[in-house]
Amino acid sequence: MHATTATLSAPNVGILATLLHRGRLPFRQSSGTSGSASPGLAPSSEAVAQAWQLGAQISGLVEEGRPAATLLSGDQLARRLGQGLDFELLRAYQPGEPASLIDWRISARAQEPMVRVFREPAQRQCHLVIDTSASMQFGTRQQLKITQALTVAHLLCAAALRQGMSVALHAPALPQRPSDYPSTSRTTLMQHLAALAEWAESQDTTQTAGGDWIGFRQRLQSCLPEGQLVIVISDFLTDLVDEHGPLAWLPLAQRQHVLFIQIADPAEQQLPDLGAVVFAAQPPRQVDTHRPAERERLAQLFAVRQRGLRDAAQAFGGWHALLLTNQSVAELTQLIARAQSGMTADAPPP
Repeated sequence: MHATTATLSAPNVGILATLLHRGRLPFRQSSGTSGSASPGLAPSSEAVAQAWQLGAQISGLVEEGRPAATLLSGDQLARRLGQGLDFELLRAYQPGEPASLIDWRISARAQEPMVRVFREPAQRQCHLVIDTSASMQFGTRQQLKITQALTVAHLLCAAALRQGMSVALHAPALPQRPSDYPSTSRTTLMQHLAALAEWAESQDTTQTAGGDWIGFRQRLQSCLPEGQLVIVISDFLTDLVDEHGPLAWLPLAQRQHVLFIQIADPAEQQLPDLGAVVFAAQPPRQVDTHRPAERERLAQLFAVRQRGLRDAAQAFGGWHALLLTNQSVAELTQLIARAQSGMTADAPPP
């Protein structure tokens, strides 16, 4: 390839996947499947339909034995004991308790008042944190990263509803858009995801700082009951830029079940030969992508970030999956299943 010069925006040239903003590299925006593409950032109707069909086949996002603590009723077991259908234990009657709690048949055999204790049902919440930062509006092949992230969100909504969870959507990079309340309605969640795509398209990616991720995590930590599921769908470029890296999610992961789904473009995983590329960082820097050694160095930096996310997710008791923009809905489903089973869900280089 002959040497050329292109200008790319980048907040940190030391990270491979810093090709920001639509139009900086050639891309073709579509759903990656047959059929007409939806306008804007939203995935096509065909991709959405397939995501809801295949998402319902995804196995448990959270281990069956992991408790949920919530005030809502549902199918999971709560940490607190009380009135319910799941018998937990027998204990002696405590003075002051309602007499209706006494099991008189067992009390007659035990020759003292005995109370049956049940575990109250609870409905776990699945909180999908969708990154809509400027770096997510990049793609070199079939679609943008944000479009693939929304497809993944549809997949996970279908899986969570099938598993008896309510789902809430969050977009920290859109501070003007409030977070949604947990919902169990497929129609409502599909409408919210479509609206989120419109919000993301309307934002000025050249002016948006990426949102207050630190404040968002703090608010989530303070308001969520213990034992909920939090899935972060992001390229992890705008967030996690400080020295803490993915460990910034540790305080939340100590009380919640945190999973990482990393969205990347094939060009970020393995940078193609573009000749001389100027990164519009501060100060601007030129990188000669024609040199194999330079492309290998950037690929290694991407791999280091990927390993860091995977190791952090496993340390939290969860899992990490790397999903690329040129993968079909069926491939996304398979990679998520691999991550759930403990296998390395790392997409192969393009």
